[in-house]
Amino acid sequence: MAKSFRFDDDPEHCLSALRSEDDRSLEALIAHFQPDIMRRLKKWGASHAEAEDIFYICIEALHWAAQMPDFQLTDCRAWLRKAAWFQWLKELRRKKRFDNGVTPEDLAVYSPETDVLINEALDNVARRSLIWEHIERLSDRCRRLLILAVREERGYDEIAREMGYSDADSARQQRFKCQKRLKELIEKDPRHRQLMFNEKVSK
Repeated sequence: MAKSFRFDDDPEHCLSALRSEDDRSLEALIAHFQPDIMRRLKKWGASHAEAEDIFYICIEALHWAAQMPDFQLTDCRAWLRKAAWFQWLKELRRKKRFDNGVTPEDLAVYSPETDVLINEALDNVARRSLIWEHIERLSDRCRRLLILAVREERGYDEIAREMGYSDADSARQQRFKCQKRLKELIEKDPRHRQLMFNEKVSK
């Protein structure tokens, strides 16, 4: 049974769960906060599927932020609520939806500068999602090579042996070609400019 933490009473418990390699700790954190965050998102107009997706984006964002040595967390629930609200506004803006009490004025008032770290964490999750989405569009061989090199951090000698290249230099050259193709795909995606340069997608 997963160990329980009183996250609201002691934010250090939340940080411990986020930084722990014990999956049970993170599962306990998710179980603790998911009902509240999803309930709020649904109140703001999100569907169940949208609320679930946004909740896990926020968890991933908080997990990323928590790995920073100087990261300070005073209230885990408040952090997730604010991240969920920001991410929901991003979704509304992207989908051009202003129903359920959220108006264009709400989006205009939205100021990322007031919570730079939360927005940086959310954008980091979005960038990684975008990258891996386009990795899936590459050939099987390119996809496998990048997974070995980037996600699994294998050395070029090992990649060459596993994938049948003549030597490490050949594996390195193939990675360069695959990354070039990946870059081309990403730069054609309108979300790229929004994420990399903080520009809004053209309406």
